[in-house]
Amino acid sequence: MNNIMKTTAVMLCAMAFGVPAANAQWSVGVQAGATYNTLHSDNSYAYDRHYSPGLALTVGIPVRYDFRDWFGVQAEAMMIYRGYSIQRSWIYWPVDYNYQNLFLDVPVFARFSFGGRRLRGYVLAGAYVGAWLHSQVYGHQDRYFDTAEINIEGGYDFDETVPFDSRRDNRFDAGLAGGIGISYAFNNKFSIFAEARYYYGLTDMQKNYMKNRMPRYNNTLAVQVGGWFTFPK
Repeated sequence: MNNIMKTTAVMLCAMAFGVPAANAQWSVGVQAGATYNTLHSDNSYAYDRHYSPGLALTVGIPVRYDFRDWFGVQAEAMMIYRGYSIQRSWIYWPVDYNYQNLFLDVPVFARFSFGGRRLRGYVLAGAYVGAWLHSQVYGHQDRYFDTAEINIEGGYDFDETVPFDSRRDNRFDAGLAGGIGISYAFNNKFSIFAEARYYYGLTDMQKNYMKNRMPRYNNTLAVQVGGWFTFPK
């Protein structure tokens, strides 16, 4: 039954784009790269708190179905770290917190490509859903109650896992995504690519657990490289 449904879906999509299903192709790949994440939030009254972007990594396994040489659909399972930092100023300096949040996301793209037989450019447009899996924080904290004044010398470094709170943390992740890239085909089976993507978060990292809370959204730029294996027709 599953094979019948899969074949029917492929045939309907192929018919919709005016191309026989026999001319379409499957490809599977691997990819890895670096991320530059910005946490968007309002400081409100916390005038001494400053957010900074964070660098991290991403890896994924994409799958592509090309209806024509210029159009296809692409989906993938990807592990992506989204980092950011919080620095404190004024009397709280040099307190800082560096977060690395791990997400499992599944983006789905429409893929438009152009160029020659070997060297081609492409554009990706789509959306993603996923889950927030893990949170780690490291940095420096002062011992505020050691003396009557803040004791910088009495501070300490830390590196620890942040436990999730089901009342506060929203572990569902979703947003819009797009990208541009270039690929080079060695032959009909193997090709490599380099691309840049942008993930625009639409889900707050917090639930509506308190009044006057400050929403927090992740916007992530990813630069990555990878390779494709295309199955014979």
